[in-house]
Amino acid sequence: MKKFIVLILAIFGMFSIVSCNKSSSEETTNLTEEFNLDEQLDTPTNLAINGTTLTWSEVEYSTGYRIYVNGNLEAEVYNNSFDFSEVEGDNLIFTIKAITTTGLHNSNESVTIAYNANRSQEIAGIKTLLVSNNMIVSNPDGFAAELVDKGMVAADFGTMMSEFDTLRIQMESQNVSLSNMYEAIDGFMDSMNRYQIEALLSSLIKFELKAIIEEEIADMQDMEEQYGQDYSEEIMMNQNTLDFIEDNVDEVVKSAMLVVDYIVDVEESISTDLVTSFEGLAEAQSPNQASIDLAITLKNELVNDLKDSLPELEDVLILNRTLLAFLSTVYEGDFSIDTINVIKQSSQSLLGIELFYNYLLAIDASYVQGMLDTVDQSEYEVAENVIILNLTLLDEFLEDNQTLIQEMNDIYTVEEKEVMFFDYQVMLIANQIIIENAGLDKDDTSVIQSIFENNISYTEIFNAQVMMNDQLNELLDALVETDFKVITDVFAFAALDPDDFISIEDYYNAQKEYKFKMYNEIVNLINPIVQDMTLEEYQTSLDLGFDFLVSYYEIANLTDETFNMDEVELIKTGFQDTSENQLQLLKLVLNEFDDNDFWLVYSDLDIANTEESAYETMILIANTYINIYDAGGEAHLDAITLEVISIISDPDNMTTLNLTQTEVDEIEGMLTTFFEDIYNQANIIKDFDSNNLTLQQEEEIQIFIQSLLPFLFSGSGY
Repeated sequence: MKKFIVLILAIFGMFSIVSCNKSSSEETTNLTEEFNLDEQLDTPTNLAINGTTLTWSEVEYSTGYRIYVNGNLEAEVYNNSFDFSEVEGDNLIFTIKAITTTGLHNSNESVTIAYNANRSQEIAGIKTLLVSNNMIVSNPDGFAAELVDKGMVAADFGTMMSEFDTLRIQMESQNVSLSNMYEAIDGFMDSMNRYQIEALLSSLIKFELKAIIEEEIADMQDMEEQYGQDYSEEIMMNQNTLDFIEDNVDEVVKSAMLVVDYIVDVEESISTDLVTSFEGLAEAQSPNQASIDLAITLKNELVNDLKDSLPELEDVLILNRTLLAFLSTVYEGDFSIDTINVIKQSSQSLLGIELFYNYLLAIDASYVQGMLDTVDQSEYEVAENVIILNLTLLDEFLEDNQTLIQEMNDIYTVEEKEVMFFDYQVMLIANQIIIENAGLDKDDTSVIQSIFENNISYTEIFNAQVMMNDQLNELLDALVETDFKVITDVFAFAALDPDDFISIEDYYNAQKEYKFKMYNEIVNLINPIVQDMTLEEYQTSLDLGFDFLVSYYEIANLTDETFNMDEVELIKTGFQDTSENQLQLLKLVLNEFDDNDFWLVYSDLDIANTEESAYETMILIANTYINIYDAGGEAHLDAITLEVISIISDPDNMTTLNLTQTEVDEIEGMLTTFFEDIYNQANIIKDFDSNNLTLQQEEEIQIFIQSLLPFLFSGSGY
């Protein structure tokens, strides 16, 4: 019944993220300029015509109004009415802009209103066309009157319906060509000017959209009555939507028109040659280099058309202000716009869209050819190559768009990001925690939010984000430089099939080889990043990790679980006090493993699986330990040991940890010489020849293994 309406909304909704750059306002605002909504006049609303007098609501702080007739500036007046009896024409379409000389920005242009000398006849003519075209609307009188009052006349409506019928036939055809479809869309778009499109949208929003929502409310009420299902929340949201449309219809229509303007601009920029070229590519039997190059050229032309039509900031402001006000109304307090800076939010949206278009432009012929090459590949090969292709593309995109990305990141201050984090992101986290925990309900949301706010410093989050962005960029560069070897090995490991090996032992050895190769490659990748890490960065990571851990335990304590928060605080203190030693020790370990390809050597010994290779493995570990210890590891291990002893020896901490003095003495005695004992034993066996061991030497290696066991299997130095 409402096929026409559904199709119209589908066509006009294709690009609903963005709006038009053909603003009729004389002023434009650069994204880098400071633009405050409080410094712009409100848009004139409540336009009405009585006889030959146009009126509208006064706009605060305005010193006058510009009257536009059929798109042309007709007059400038100083009160909220205009006598147009001297203006010639039978169909006059008016828009108004509030202006000022007080230093504020002039308003955006209003929605339209029209005077038609033959209003009754035009309404009757449109109603006749509705019937003859089998277009069923909920309120024919109101629908037709709204069309005429916005500037549509029966003849134009008839042309539009004829072009729409052509478009409908093409859309329903199973064998329609791209050229024919484009021609039908182009004809339909050309059948209406901007004012006629606004007239149609206004009628759809005021009458048909309203009727659809009312019908949904009635259906849900029937379901409640018949089946006892609770639709109260859905009914409330739908009713709030109706109220919003009723109270803000001018803003809704204006926002919808911004979307339509964008569609029109993009459609006009697409040439017949472009469509024909795309059609030729679609009909090609198999792609070749020439067709791929052509596809990239056409893609770039289309994306640049979209990019060139990006809106002005003022246009996005209208759209976002309306959307945010709508969400605030529909969700009745669950969604607050008080802390949202709509100017910055709109600026960020524009930059985000531009970055998206730049990403599409970064797709080149080599990327397309690479994707085509995966057609006949195995499942693991496809996954591997798709990941590598997209990581390569991402690396190039990030490098080419650093300035734009930084501009986008700098829109909000750190203080503003903190407010948004705790007001919105933490709320989302809290809601997700409640969903996943049966012991919590919606009333606990504010409690969970308070836990995060009390424990987590946004400064740490911000610093961690900056650090991680830099480190991920370094990691991505390293992956590219190594030709994504670790990713290749991951998928080679996953693709191993026992049926491809003579024995199961050969299969297990192949698994080991790839596994340790991946370990070695991971060390090669992360070692330079860790070596560049500052103590401040490491401490930020530690603090943030413990802040989230403490928050998690406190939230868990709201249910039946019980965590000793004093124990957690002690562990946190120990880590914080020895953070410099931990970082330096980590750097020493990674350097040793990286410089000597530890995992590759270990892999060969493990695969050999002989008694001699087992002894050689322990000699390798002993030498690795000695190198780390002598390079400065001794001092860092001693510092960490002393911190542990200091913590557990404190009487208050002994109570918290439920330790007796005897247990503390035992731990202290074990830890005092623990790492030194390993070092001394390692020095005894470091030069042994695994192929010519005496019984005494074998016993010394066993002693070394025993010295490692508490370290390897205790689970904690505490």
